[in-house]
Order: sequence, then structure tokens, then C-alpha cells
Amino acid sequence: MNPNTLFYEPSGRINPIGLTAAYISGLLVTSLLAYLYTLIVLFIPLIYLNFLVTVVFGIALGILVRLLTKLTQNRSLKHQLLLAIVLGLFANYCQWVGFVVYAVMGGMPSIGDYYLNLGLITDPTTFFGVISEINKVGMWEVFGITFNGVILAIIWLIEFGIIAAFPVIGVYSAKPIPYAEDLQTWYPKYELDTDFKAIISPDRFVDRLRENALTALQELEPGKAWKYSTAHVHYLPEATHQYLSIEKVYIEERGQGSKEVQVVINNFQLDRQMAKAILDAYPHRKERWEW
Repeated sequence: MNPNTLFYEPSGRINPIGLTAAYISGLLVTSLLAYLYTLIVLFIPLIYLNFLVTVVFGIALGILVRLLTKLTQNRSLKHQLLLAIVLGLFANYCQWVGFVVYAVMGGMPSIGDYYLNLGLITDPTTFFGVISEINKVGMWEVFGITFNGVILAIIWLIEFGIIAAFPVIGVYSAKPIPYAEDLQTWYPKYELDTDFKAIISPDRFVDRLRENALTALQELEPGKAWKYSTAHVHYLPEATHQYLSIEKVYIEERGQGSKEVQVVINNFQLDRQMAKAILDAYPHRKERWEW
């Protein structure tokens, strides 16, 4: 956090012990998710459903990276990306181990057989030889057409890209969570139980926040049922700096359709007195767990 900026900036620091724990636990959980993914794909050999399962697998890996980042106090974007890349690549390898064991055994591999063969890469002749044979024979058939050769290789490349990309996308798309370096803890997040008017010009509203954040909020008119703003305060009584974020919420079809949420002001820096004044002025609030 830079005390001279208007907004929170991650320090880029890590907890070495926590980072080590993140890799160990991340690899273990990833290997289990990859095993479950392999079983599902083998149990439902429909290529269009497998695509959806692959997307869900990638999303699960992205969630895993975010959870590990929060639990192990990782504030470094570089290390978050590295963890995401490692787990994405490891997930691809593990699910391939499951397919290779399935091809060799001719049936669903038990979790014991799966873990006993996780070192197959040390025997590349067998590992890649079985994969090559699978590509020749094919594993999926749709409307009597067997997918193999170049077409199957393209499908595998798409699958690889989805599994590897989603964790990285998750890291890039996540908004930084304020962390108190001196207190070594994440800030709790409180959502004010008030719907404010949607903010059209965030830059102009930031100028008003700089003058007096509480007054700027109080001067906002009530929001509409289908278009409004919500305010969140990251507050630690012991910390010098606190933070305010505002999201714009839009519900399509005037409240009947899907909801879209957009962060318009992210982690605007407040002093402790102003943050407390805002929380006192809006006593009805909810604490949100953030990851």
C-alpha cells in the first residue's frame, strides 16, 4: 500500500511459508480434481458435454487459486500468476495420466492406481506412446463418426487451453483485496445496506469523495430497483488507512432479467475517522467474505 495514492495498491509481498503451503495443497487438490474430471469425461463420452465439464474444471481451478491466494496471504501478482500457471499445467498432466491408465487397464482407474501412476512422465516412451495410440484409435464417437487424428488433436489443444487459461484469467480479473501489512491481515468488507443512485461519472465522483466521502454518499439519491449502486467499506479499527469501493448494479429487463455488477470505484483510500463516520451513518450493513 502506497500512502500517497488515492487507491489501494498491493505491496507485492508474500508469506514464504504460506506460499509453500499453497503449492503443496494446490497440487494435491488439483490432482484430485483432475481425477474426478477424468472419471466424469470417461463416464459421459459426449464431446459437447465434455466441453462444459472442461469449462467447469477450469473455473474450479481458478477458484482454487483465489482461495489459496487469500488463505496464504499472497499479495504478489507475479506469484499468483505463477501459481495459476503451475496448477493449470499440472491439472492437464494429471488428467492425461488418468486417460493413459484407463487405456492401459481397459477400465476406470481406481484412485489408488491413479496416484501410483502420477510419475508416468518419468517413462515418456510409455506415456506419449499410449497418447499417440489413443489419437490413432480415438475415444469419442458422435453420430457414428469417430474423432481421431488431427481433429482429436485440435480438441485436445482446446481442452488444454481451457484448463490452463482459466486460472490465469481468474488472477487477472480479480480485484485486489486490501491487506494491512503492519497487522498482517486482510481487511474485512462491509456492505452498506443502502441502494444509491447509479454513478455515471466515476472520476467526478472521486473528486467529491476527496472533499468529503460521507457527504458525497449522503447526497446521492436512492437508486432504482433495476439500476443502482452499492458501497462497501474495508475497515480495520487498528489500521490507519481504510478503503471504500462502489459497484454499479444493473438488472436487465427492468429488474426481470440477469444481473450485471461492475466495479466503478475500487478501494478508494479513506482515513480511519472518515471510514468510521460512514459506518456510523449507515449502521445497517453486512460483512462480506471476500476472496
